[in-house]
Amino acid sequence: MFDDACLASASTRCVSTRTSSASQRKQRHKTRDSVPRVFQPKLRIPSGTTVKARSESAQRTAHETTEDMWTREVRPPNMPEFLAAIERKDAKQAWMKFSDLVHAETAPQESGQQPSALAAGVSQEHCIELIDILSDAEKAREVVAYMVQKRFPIDTAVYNALIGVHARSENIVEAQKVLEEMTAAGVAMDIGTYNMFLRIYAKKDIAQAQVFLARMADEGILPDTQSYTLLMEGACKGTKDVHGPQRVHVVQQFFDEMRDLGLQPDVRAYHALIRVYAEEKDMQTAESWYANMLEEAVDPNLYIYSTLMAGYSRVNEFDKMMSKYHDLKARGLQPNPVIYHILVVAATKNGKLDDAMNLTLDSLSAFEGPQTTPIVDRVVIALCGAGRVADAEEFINKCLPASTHLSRRLYVRLLAAYSKAGSAADVARLYRNFKKAGEMQAPMYAVVMKSAIESRNPELFQQCWKELHDAHLTPTESCYTVALEGFLLWNQVDIATKICYDMVRAGFSLRPLAFLKLIEANIHALRLPAAAKLMSLDRNTASDSVDLAKVIQKQRVGFENLLRTLGKSLSTDQSNAATSPAFAQDDLSESCQLILLLYRALTSKGTRCADHVYQYAMDAHTQLSNSDSLVGLVQIFSDLLRHRDASKAAISQACIKSFLLGLAAHGRERTVKAVQDIFQKDTDAPYLGMDAENWSIWLRVLAKNQREDVIPAIVDMVNAERSLTPSGYTQLIACYDAVILKTQMSGLKKAVDDDKQRVVAFLEEHYPDMVA
Repeated sequence: MFDDACLASASTRCVSTRTSSASQRKQRHKTRDSVPRVFQPKLRIPSGTTVKARSESAQRTAHETTEDMWTREVRPPNMPEFLAAIERKDAKQAWMKFSDLVHAETAPQESGQQPSALAAGVSQEHCIELIDILSDAEKAREVVAYMVQKRFPIDTAVYNALIGVHARSENIVEAQKVLEEMTAAGVAMDIGTYNMFLRIYAKKDIAQAQVFLARMADEGILPDTQSYTLLMEGACKGTKDVHGPQRVHVVQQFFDEMRDLGLQPDVRAYHALIRVYAEEKDMQTAESWYANMLEEAVDPNLYIYSTLMAGYSRVNEFDKMMSKYHDLKARGLQPNPVIYHILVVAATKNGKLDDAMNLTLDSLSAFEGPQTTPIVDRVVIALCGAGRVADAEEFINKCLPASTHLSRRLYVRLLAAYSKAGSAADVARLYRNFKKAGEMQAPMYAVVMKSAIESRNPELFQQCWKELHDAHLTPTESCYTVALEGFLLWNQVDIATKICYDMVRAGFSLRPLAFLKLIEANIHALRLPAAAKLMSLDRNTASDSVDLAKVIQKQRVGFENLLRTLGKSLSTDQSNAATSPAFAQDDLSESCQLILLLYRALTSKGTRCADHVYQYAMDAHTQLSNSDSLVGLVQIFSDLLRHRDASKAAISQACIKSFLLGLAAHGRERTVKAVQDIFQKDTDAPYLGMDAENWSIWLRVLAKNQREDVIPAIVDMVNAERSLTPSGYTQLIACYDAVILKTQMSGLKKAVDDDKQRVVAFLEEHYPDMVA
């Protein structure tokens, strides 16, 4: 921890020194070198008790720091508020009041006036007390700069306070720097200085803290009660090397060693010991040490009582908790919010709801503020859960005069409890009261609407929905969900559909059951386009829901006609996309997705649909041009082949054309080869009886993917009594040219061009009429 020079100077000037025994020195000497000793002295705060003792640059730096920080517009100084903030350890408020006092002192001096009498009352002790509660090291430095300017002694207590700031944040490096400054300034260290570093080690690593304790003894500084208390508190909270049940042994060991050295444990030491046993649910031992503390004339504080109560809460002994509560009040102590919270939680857990209400009211009479809200919430929840809704309402009314911080959730919870109990009259009564008082919020409207649904009161339901919007409140997810349920219940499908889209735009997810009911309602109302558009919000809805598939099957003719209309619009949308890509491309994609969703819904039962259902589904895959397009095309065509085999009904030429066009757009060599095998092996109708137009498309597919099979396919086409039209020939040659243009490698370009020339030569020689 400390280097040799630092320790040597410190040991000769220590305010309170003790001499350790020879046996202790010998036992601990072997571990002393494991503590860090590296320092780089850096004097940041001028030393000495007067400004004259500092260099000119140091004086200028301190003056600039004070001037920059305090010469600003602040509130009038108030010494009593400053002292009160320090007393309650309110660092933020104390810092602000200190700023006001310093400004009141420095500003008049700059204008030649007399400083404020209030500001003059700031003493060295006040500054040290302020540093003791600050967590910001820079602010602590500024307080010291002010002390230097006031010529207050920068003594051991000041440096200890600075080290304490870093100890609270467990910053050992910065704490060491302050120690270097302290040594360089010639300021003596005391046991408090050592304890500050012990605090840091005890919070991180008990073993290292023990090593540091041994070094203290080696340097002639015997630990005091606070030293051991810090070790006990560190072990009690748990560190990386001490945790779980082993904490009990370590804490007890430190406590015994402290008493062996003749040190008297204080209330903090007893608290750490009692706490570790209470946390391990050993309340018998915790109680025995509590009794020992009383025998030693150590008065218990609120921490002792809250720890014992929390321990009894863990073992579910509420009566003993209440015994401690009465004991502390008998001693003249005032329970704090933490104690009330522990008691109320235990009371509600054990079904002692009357005790919970009384304790909460006691808390509200003593403390007013947000800290009381959680226990009020808990009691109301417990009362509502036990079916005592009227008692919950009466309890809230008793709490209102004592606390203005009660959460609005309590009102929502009360409304929900009455609604769950089927008390529609009470819901309506509270609704009127809250509305009159201007307390209605969006969650409350959701509860009232739910109650209106359960009591079949459409007038109240619609009134709430209207008032929710008239009040310009933002509906919550529960508001939308309940509104959707209500409007579906009363067959207002158009309003329910609009609410669904509003819900999506608001970023809320759709509940599957309500969503399916909405789609079914649109289908039953013959609002098929609206139903299909709703299904597009969730791509899997149609295929995942058995019930929805049944409804769709009942209206299959209507949905097939809707799909036909959408399919015919694809060509129009495609031409619009060419002229206005920014607008039409999204519209085209939406139409394709909707077609495919309808296809999945219509074919979910494996039923043979009209040919145009397959045709336009394949067109949609072709238009989408995504990674799933080819797979989707093959799956749909496989469905067609399966239905053809089962029914012996030929596949329409329009379906074959849509498939071949998709294959031409997205086909791969392996897929094309598999399709060719199917075409050639079909004994009933080779090549599915393709007409001349489809043969022309098939030849283009081969020209892109299997050029060696183009000439044999032409022969098969002629054998099937089909011929290539001049326009088909032109398109075939253009396909070769497109492949050549797209190809980057010169060797491949030549190979494709050679294949094209062979096809041209073959046709000119054998079928010149196709070339004409």
